[in-house]
Amino acid sequence: MTRFILLTLLITTIFQFGNAQEVPATSQIDSITLFRAGAQIHRTGAAQIQSGRTEVVFKSLSPEIDGNSLRVSGNGNFTILSVSFRRNFLEEKEKTEALEQLEKDKYIAEKQIKLTRKQLQIFKKEEAFLDKNMVKIVGIQDSPASPMDVEQLADFHRKRMFEVLEKQLEFEEAIKEQQESINKINAQINEVRGKQTPPVGEVVVVVNSGSTTNADFHLDYFVRSASWQPQYEARVKDVSSPIELNQKAKINQNTGEDWDNVQLTLSTGNPTLGGTKPDLNPWFLDFYNAYGSRRNSNGVGSYQVRSGTEGGYVNGTIRDVDGEALIGASVVFSGTRVGTVTDIDGRFRIKIPPNVSTLEVSYTGYASLSIPVTAYAMNVDVALGGGAMLDEVVVTGYGKNRKKSKDFEMKGSRSKSSDYYVDGQRVKAETAEVSIEKALTTFNYTIKIPVTIKSDGKMQTVDIQQFKVPASYQYYAVPKLDKDAFLVGEITNWEQYGLLSAETNLFFEGTFLGKSFLDFESVEDTLAISLGRDKNIIVQRTKMKDFTKKQFLGGNRVDTRTFEISVVNKKSQSIKIRIEDQFPISKNKKIDIDELETSNASVNKETGIVRWDLTLPSNDRKKLRLGYKVKYPKGKRVQLE
Repeated sequence: MTRFILLTLLITTIFQFGNAQEVPATSQIDSITLFRAGAQIHRTGAAQIQSGRTEVVFKSLSPEIDGNSLRVSGNGNFTILSVSFRRNFLEEKEKTEALEQLEKDKYIAEKQIKLTRKQLQIFKKEEAFLDKNMVKIVGIQDSPASPMDVEQLADFHRKRMFEVLEKQLEFEEAIKEQQESINKINAQINEVRGKQTPPVGEVVVVVNSGSTTNADFHLDYFVRSASWQPQYEARVKDVSSPIELNQKAKINQNTGEDWDNVQLTLSTGNPTLGGTKPDLNPWFLDFYNAYGSRRNSNGVGSYQVRSGTEGGYVNGTIRDVDGEALIGASVVFSGTRVGTVTDIDGRFRIKIPPNVSTLEVSYTGYASLSIPVTAYAMNVDVALGGGAMLDEVVVTGYGKNRKKSKDFEMKGSRSKSSDYYVDGQRVKAETAEVSIEKALTTFNYTIKIPVTIKSDGKMQTVDIQQFKVPASYQYYAVPKLDKDAFLVGEITNWEQYGLLSAETNLFFEGTFLGKSFLDFESVEDTLAISLGRDKNIIVQRTKMKDFTKKQFLGGNRVDTRTFEISVVNKKSQSIKIRIEDQFPISKNKKIDIDELETSNASVNKETGIVRWDLTLPSNDRKKLRLGYKVKYPKGKRVQLE
């Protein structure tokens, strides 16, 4: 009897723990750390769990969760036994906003066409009424109508019948147009519904509790299909003012879950790059083997692979089918977390890890490509197709630094709106406050008001910080190559600002000058920002005929050249300007070069570069001369200018 009771209890316990109850959890995203490639999601949830073993299921999550990154913790009287991630291909997600709008449009159109058909029926009945009753009105049995009455009735019948038929024609045309509109809506609905429904991600947390209790959960996980790229606006009021630098972030995410009203932090880190130090492997030489152009299986996009020259690395470029560079495209080795994103020119460089066979290339809105890893060193040119370029939506903020220094002034307040420029076009944007934290190896920018970013692949723009950077300004001119003078701002101690190399919109004296590229990966102490041409400085280089001559000495020819460089400052303030020219350098012992005149310039004997550093007052003019003599054998030709 005792054995039977113990066996019964054992079977009951096994049954309870082997057949856990499934309980759905409610959850929401609280905060996100968005890296240069990928995002760390923090989600909170709650569920009521029963006594015994319970499977708590978090539904409608991203299908791209990295299972290795999944971390779950809980608060309550229960124990977490296991955590797993799965993709649900059967449960359909809620209708998209686009599909719901299409169905609303269809309902309105169908209601309108029904009304139009009713109106058409009314006029058709009136036509029948006029035809039927005209005979009775004209041919009254006992008292026939007079000719005058018949004529008046005929005129009335003709006029009214014309109006009725005209109305019928109008309604028939309207019905035709409305039906065409409904057909188009139906076609669009079928296209949206016909697309393959992506799976939804689910996290299953198995818990054990001694009693029914309320449980709170915290989920953290990493997803790949999200990234941000920096962009800047550099504004200079005049050459006596600091550079106003506005740092922005261009964000896109296609993770499968919308980020609604979440706390967003932008990090300059990139976890997909990995943190393992590089190791040298044996370098084997073999005959060059060129690979041909390949296309992927669905016929969209192409790639070309060539033997590389850098052992252990894949180098390449990613563009669209029209040849435009794709910034921030993802490059990842299949089955690993080793990856990178492309730079402003669509270029990338990535180390080949051990035991990999495929390189995955993807970009939001484009068909992805799989490229076989066939060599220890590869160069890859990729053209992605099958998608449209992304629209841009603006979400903004501004910077506010916790600490100020004399070299780094963050704006603590600014107007309620700022201007964002896309290809020189102004876009209005609301602002939000941003806090900045410098970690050990990265900078983190936390936007203090919640933001919403839909999982639609559209590019969105967020203002990160705006600050003034002390700079020294100098004009540069090389009149031999270009008659214009170029303004350059030079910044020292630029490493403290946590800036990333990116495209920059340039503004000088309130005028949009165009685009440039700020390279913050330089090891130079001084960062130079080219601010474009200044037409208020005139530089001319002319050959002086009176000092240009040709002579023959024995078997040699002697040519003399003299140039005059004129610099005029039409600006209202004094300027510093560097003028550069050059002397030719002989690569043949039979060619002799003598420097005749430099106007006190500094000359680099190795390169032949001639340099004048001038301070030119307002409305002042300066003239410089450069002269040289070249002797070479007769019958030979030498390029002297």
